[in-house]
Amino acid sequence: MKKKVEILESELREAYEFNGQPPEYKNRRTAFFRVWKDKDRADLHYNEEGNFYPKGEGPMAEIHPAQIVEESKGWSYPALSETRELVADEHPDIDKDSEEYREKVSEWHKEAEDIAWESCNFKNDIELSEHPELDTLEIEIVSEKQEKVRELQENTNLSSREAELYFLTEIEGMTVSDAAEEMGIEYGNASKKRSRIREKIKKAEKTAELSI
Repeated sequence: MKKKVEILESELREAYEFNGQPPEYKNRRTAFFRVWKDKDRADLHYNEEGNFYPKGEGPMAEIHPAQIVEESKGWSYPALSETRELVADEHPDIDKDSEEYREKVSEWHKEAEDIAWESCNFKNDIELSEHPELDTLEIEIVSEKQEKVRELQENTNLSSREAELYFLTEIEGMTVSDAAEEMGIEYGNASKKRSRIREKIKKAEKTAELSI
């Protein structure tokens, strides 16, 4: 049996980064995803060691982030200790106990994580050789953009392309010109879509007290 399951990319990154933290930070907890028989989306959980479901009441499967993120040759995620050393080397005049040092480490580490995450790959299928019901989990990673576009479509009369344009211009802050280029449409077409989008959003807000 093969089951298709969605995982939010933001939650996958959160779980992967949490599990990479030192033991004293995790406090004996592990981040992973639970797959349920009647749900299309996996749930993110933080579980303490030795904390299990009663027999017969648990999820169909549990997936750890490292099973999804492909740790290929030449790719690695930045370690916080490495970032601290880099900041100390580049700024020897900053006191390591100061707030300035901590802020610099946080800023540099976030940037390093962003670069690493953008270059990683995800596994599409996970085999469950010992599972009594499932053979394979087909993983679909859902980005923030995809999630917001779906939400907009569900709560308004926007088409998928209109919802995408709204996300790029109103949420990501892109210009209409840049958004049109990203979507592969003409600027004039995007500009007309934007006018229709605003009308539909206003109508939805009035009829359903929608807050976007």
